[in-house]
Amino acid sequence: VSQSRYFLIDGLERYPDNQLKIFNRWGALVYEKIRYDNTWNGLSNVDLLRLGEVLPDGTYFYVLATRSGEPARNGYVVLRR
Repeated sequence: VSQSRYFLIDGLERYPDNQLKIFNRWGALVYEKIRYDNTWNGLSNVDLLRLGEVLPDGTYFYVLATRSGEPARNGYVVLRR
């Protein structure tokens, strides 16, 4: 049975003008979205060579800018399929 999973950020609706960036372990940007809406499912969307590529299992670093004057929030997300 296939189950879709997404990177969910609680309370995101309070920051509609946000920007999410996700980096791999080497610091390369693999995903970016303005007005992130809890729909990242582990695919790359930033490099024409990797556009739509399923990213490998691993730990990724994220930065969420809320554009509300608050400092950016960051942390780690682990992909496991």
